[in-house]
Amino acid sequence: MPPVYLAFAGLFLLLTALGALTIAQLARLRVAWRDAALAMNQIKEYYIKQNGGLDDAFAWQTDTLPKADKPYSIANLMAVEVALLGAITFGVSVIFLLSSLGIPLTWGVLASVIFAIGCFVAFFTFYKHLLALHKDKSSTESEGAK
Repeated sequence: MPPVYLAFAGLFLLLTALGALTIAQLARLRVAWRDAALAMNQIKEYYIKQNGGLDDAFAWQTDTLPKADKPYSIANLMAVEVALLGAITFGVSVIFLLSSLGIPLTWGVLASVIFAIGCFVAFFTFYKHLLALHKDKSSTESEGAK
């Protein structure tokens, strides 16, 4: 039975890796949205300067644009969901891996819960890190443009 356990452990590790890729995609999509909104705001500011009185016509100005890491944005909520699913798949892979080594299920479940919590924290930290990288990059680019 151990080869089957190892195969399932590998499968769930692959699913965990796909979760990490999905986290990176979600961060990139959120960054792309913010970049597009900033570009549109530049156009809006031009027209506001050209035609006075348009300030109230637009919902967002550059200084009121939502942050890239807005807590309850769709991207952030999806990142939490993917991090949770990735943590679960990682925890299950730990159970299968330890079972293939003959470790009792009780210890396997305990270890998988600990590793799953660590994986969730790692995934969400990875998401926030990717957003922060863009924030740092954007601030240095905007300073260079001035």
